[in-house]
Amino acid sequence: MSVEICPKCLKDDVKKDGFRQDKDVKKQKYQCNRCGHSTVNPLSEDDPRLTAGKTRFRTTVPRSKRYVITCAQNATDAHPVLKSLETYCKHNDAELLIIPIRYTNPTSLWGASAKAQDWWCDEVSPYLFNGRKKLHKHLIILGNVSTQLTAARPTQGFETITGPHSAIIGHPKLELQYIATPQQKLPKAIMTTGCCTIRNYIPSKAGSKGEHHHTYGAVVVERDGDRFYFRQLNALEDGTFIDIRTKYTPEGTEPTGRIPLMVCGDLHERYACPKTVAATFIGLNSIRSVLDPEKIAWHDVMDGDTVNPHERDNPFMRVARHEHAYSDIRKEISDAAAFIDKYASGDVENYIVASNHEDFLSRWMNWVDWRTDPENAEFYLETALEMVRAGSIGPNGYTGIHPFPYWMKQFIETANVKYLDVDESFTVHGIEAGFHGHRGPNGAKGAIASFGRIGVRTIIGHSHTPGIRDGVHQVGTMSQLSLSYTSGPSNWMNTNGVVYENGKRALLNVIDGHWMLFP
Repeated sequence: MSVEICPKCLKDDVKKDGFRQDKDVKKQKYQCNRCGHSTVNPLSEDDPRLTAGKTRFRTTVPRSKRYVITCAQNATDAHPVLKSLETYCKHNDAELLIIPIRYTNPTSLWGASAKAQDWWCDEVSPYLFNGRKKLHKHLIILGNVSTQLTAARPTQGFETITGPHSAIIGHPKLELQYIATPQQKLPKAIMTTGCCTIRNYIPSKAGSKGEHHHTYGAVVVERDGDRFYFRQLNALEDGTFIDIRTKYTPEGTEPTGRIPLMVCGDLHERYACPKTVAATFIGLNSIRSVLDPEKIAWHDVMDGDTVNPHERDNPFMRVARHEHAYSDIRKEISDAAAFIDKYASGDVENYIVASNHEDFLSRWMNWVDWRTDPENAEFYLETALEMVRAGSIGPNGYTGIHPFPYWMKQFIETANVKYLDVDESFTVHGIEAGFHGHRGPNGAKGAIASFGRIGVRTIIGHSHTPGIRDGVHQVGTMSQLSLSYTSGPSNWMNTNGVVYENGKRALLNVIDGHWMLFP
């Protein structure tokens, strides 16, 4: 004989209390003799909610070269992505860790009804970890930290909780922020994981926003001596995802083709980091060789220090550049073109995104007096003549040529290059990759936060600080991490971005010339 149990007070003192008409279905109604609660859905003796609070969490983390970390909501069914993550771990000899999260604030005084929801489905239980553990000497997993499931900024407020170490926080909204550290050290990353349970939110404003940003996936961490790497594993609704050149499904793995797009961190060719260039373009283990991108997007190809308007009144810097052959504008542009010819020729389409450092040249054309710059006088006059010839006034005002693309076209020899105009759209699998990031909506100064409000998935550059926020991925830089115009703590990183054939994105950090753990 079955026993009905009150879902509110969890007592088995329930009596039948008439019927409730639900559309065309008549349902038996029950009332609890203890607390008076009425329901048409009493609990049965084998309901998992009766064992709430008895879930056993892992207290240790096995040592591994590779970890996959995600999170799971209480009282919620597993999503097919969990099976895909298990496939990934089996294929890559990785350890799966799942951070338990709750919809209800776990620090509050729970009533019986809230306690009844404090359980996790059987599929995730073997992997649950709610402790605080160093996965690497520079990285801590915060399984003991519970953030509000609907938090708009889940990493906010955790900047100092792990001291100088990077941190992983369980949350279904994908977010990544870098915290500035002294320049002799790499910045620390605060990141969330994505989720492996289905969407389960109440119909409220916060719930609707949480449901919108709910991401099925995980973060993979690879330990490599003093270095660690991490990447986002971002899944489709069917639970499948791509990492590097392999698609992972609940049933197994499938090889994938060339990635549609690689977005390089801001280049600043003259000051590009040799180790980052090598990891990105040189050798069989480089990002280009491994991922074989169909398209490459470039930001700040030229540093523009020969025409930097912020240094126009610094005579000492100008003298030093002249003495070290660093003041020839034509050479700086031709060197940038040679770089792209060298590393991005062949069967790849190159897209140069209109960027602020290249715009230095346009600004220089307006303020310089060519008579005071003999070294660049001929270059100036040639450029000015072309700008005069190309200028016109139309229905939308003045149009003309931008000098940087004009000269790049003269110097590029073998690479297939398209130059994007300011505000020209460039989309790949629904991702807008035509914004550099220096100009925000309505002419405001650009930032990852402002691009997150336009409602379009984007991948931008500009700040040299990688990040993920509200549908925006931001790459870092390919330059040296410390330049003459930087000072104080820094959160710059050598980071490139990719768009996979399923339309999902990932950021790839290059650390001391390495970007992933190879067999």
